[in-house]
Amino acid sequence: MKCKNCGADYKLRQLRCPYCETENLLGRMWLIKRTDTIKKVEEEQRAAKKKFVPYVVSKTVNRLILFMVVILIAFIMIFEMHMVPGSKKDADGKIITPKMISLHEEGEYYKLREYLDSIDGGGLYTEIPEYMAQSALLAYDYNEFIEYRLNYLGEDRSKWEEDYFKMVIDKCVDIHNLEVGVYSGYHEENQKQYDEYNEYIMAFLKGTLSLTDEELNVLMDEDASYSEQKELIHKIFERSAAANE
Repeated sequence: MKCKNCGADYKLRQLRCPYCETENLLGRMWLIKRTDTIKKVEEEQRAAKKKFVPYVVSKTVNRLILFMVVILIAFIMIFEMHMVPGSKKDADGKIITPKMISLHEEGEYYKLREYLDSIDGGGLYTEIPEYMAQSALLAYDYNEFIEYRLNYLGEDRSKWEEDYFKMVIDKCVDIHNLEVGVYSGYHEENQKQYDEYNEYIMAFLKGTLSLTDEELNVLMDEDASYSEQKELIHKIFERSAAANE
């Protein structure tokens, strides 16, 4: 995760930048979702205890079972990673399969991500060519942008929440500037994907939100200050809400 204020790298799930204390909205959203999930699981566990008589197993047996399950999962993951049907290594020693190539060439970028996750739960990304990894990660960011946008586009804009609105804008900026973590930077193999995503993003920013070229330049400028971009997003948010009243 790259801090929008000071540019420092830190973990996505941290609530604030450890260097300048700038709030991380994505981290905050993750915490909210995690808390809601924990509450839901706890409620289901309480409901289950009311319906069934619990069968108590000693801590020693529980730990032994857990250890065996972890070992089994690790073995399966390692086995699948190295035994993917049709897999081979390229000149750089990176794993690549015919299906990876076909999905990328056909423009099925999100299916490529799902395929990679199905092989090794996401752990294969460092073992494949960087352009493939970047393509899958870009597809993930783009899919989130589409979901965020759809969640609010159909509603009365005066009811939009500014934090969520900022997340939509941030996704646009990340995709346009290729901010996908360790796989940032231009890859010629992904030019078609870049063009496709940017066309849709610009239609949203310039068409739906009526951003000017000057505003776009500020948003997409990696050297622009965090406060300047935050102030601009607030201005766009208020303008969009007012336009729908």
